[in-house]
Amino acid sequence: MCPGRKETSGKTPFKGGFLYYFSQTDCQNCPLKTACLGKKETRKRVYLSDRVRESLQSQRSLRRALHDRKAIERTFGELKQWHGLGRARYRGKWRVAIQVYLTFLVVNVKRIVNLIQGRASKPVPAS
Repeated sequence: MCPGRKETSGKTPFKGGFLYYFSQTDCQNCPLKTACLGKKETRKRVYLSDRVRESLQSQRSLRRALHDRKAIERTFGELKQWHGLGRARYRGKWRVAIQVYLTFLVVNVKRIVNLIQGRASKPVPAS
């Protein structure tokens, strides 16, 4: 909301939403004051209705969920491509579960070793 990337100093309920306002000292000392404030304004104020605020929150949470999903999908891709989880090696739920758990254990140990050594994790082909 602020082109100078300042945080709001407060908010107040106003007509079915909130009126957010910025610090007068921040606005007066800002080099972007002429682009942001009108001639008679001493501080920036922004009104957001509840509907717009909820929409922004849902967009942020969607972006966060997509980011998390990409990280999880990347892990599953590594497990399939480099660690043999594209096809089960054994038959039966119990044996496949053991294969999956051991593979997860190996990948997690690899990540821990890489974190301790300060290296970025790069998948190593399964032998």
